[in-house]
Formats: sequence, C-alpha cells, structure tokens
Amino acid sequence: MINDVFNEQLIKKQKTSADTLKMAAIWGGAVIVSAALSILVPYIGVMLAVLVIWGAVVLSGRLKQEFEYSFTNGDLDIDVIYNRSRRKRIVTIDTKKLLGMEKVQNKEQAAKGYDKVLDLSSGIQSDELYGLVYDIDHKKTRIFIEPNESILKGIQTFAPRSVTGRYGAVKKD
Repeated sequence: MINDVFNEQLIKKQKTSADTLKMAAIWGGAVIVSAALSILVPYIGVMLAVLVIWGAVVLSGRLKQEFEYSFTNGDLDIDVIYNRSRRKRIVTIDTKKLLGMEKVQNKEQAAKGYDKVLDLSSGIQSDELYGLVYDIDHKKTRIFIEPNESILKGIQTFAPRSVTGRYGAVKKD
C-alpha cells in the first residue's frame, strides 16, 4: 500500500517600499479622480467616484499577497492569495520533471540566464530560499520559493537527483 504525501505551507509576502509607493499612487489617484468627477459631473460624477474608490480598494488589495505551497504526491501547487480572500493558481510543478533545485543566496544572480522568473517567496532574503528550475510552456523558468522541511523532504522523495545541498545531489542545468 502506497502512502499519500500531503504538505501545505503559507508564506506571507512582505511589503516593500515599492508596494508602499504603489499603494500611495493608487489612493492618491483615486482621491483626485473622484474629486474631479464629483465637481465636473455633478450627479453622475458621485456614482463614478464611488466606482473609482471601489477600484482603488480592489487594486490595493492585490498588493497584499500570500503564497500557498501544497505538495501532494509529487505535485507542488503554488497559489497566490490576494487580500486573504481571492485565490489564483500560479503554477503546478510535477517534481519528477523538475530540472533542478538549489539553495539560493542572491536572487538577482540566480535569476540570470532564464527565460522567465517567478518570485513566489516572502520577498526578503532568507537562508531558506530555494530556486527551482522548471520548463513552463517551453521556457526555462526559475521559481523562487521558501519551502518548509516537510515539503523539501517530499520533493526529495519524488525527485532525488534534482535537489542540491543536504537534500540530494546536484543536477546541472
């Protein structure tokens, strides 16, 4: 009898100064546009201003992100959760087809030479940052994640030659 493997982890993306600047731009723009609409178009402008404010709420909520890693029997599903309410699947990785996985010290350096880069980590440099190499739509993709110990062991079980460091041998790109 084969045992099923299932592990889940939630990673909160840390707010950066760029996120704060985007938030200020969204709300500053919403206030200016709402005020202009209310003044220039007296009756309909108020309703349009409410729509603009609603749009600002939706856009600013998309800046609050969490990533959920779900590892089930060799498949690593990564979802993004916006504002703790909306979920979207970013990628599903069949770890048996993983081209490589290693600990990463410098994201910028590790991202060079790839067709596509997905940063699905907390956004801060940590000792638990890993870079995966995977083929997505025939593009060599580098994916940054911060998996916990149980997810790492699960990946090691299904793709032992792809994981570097204490979890296995190095597989070259």
